[in-house]
Amino acid sequence: MPGMTGTELAGRALALDPAPGVLMMTGYADAAALPSEGVPVLRKPFALDELRAAVERLLSKRPGRVLPFRRVAEAEDGGGQLA
Repeated sequence: MPGMTGTELAGRALALDPAPGVLMMTGYADAAALPSEGVPVLRKPFALDELRAAVERLLSKRPGRVLPFRRVAEAEDGGGQLA
């Protein structure tokens, strides 16, 4: 990203609207590259199950929200398939 780091972008996004949350993904092992506390970080490489669990944890902190993939899986006409 020209002009800013991913950490700076995450901070700006949270300052504008913290409701959606932020999940950082990084290939850097350096602690200086990590965001501030409260922002979950997945270190690359990661498995799809790790990503799914991290997104579920992030979205579970948002009251009144239903995860889209669960909504699709529970829909009668969805047949349990992801859209």
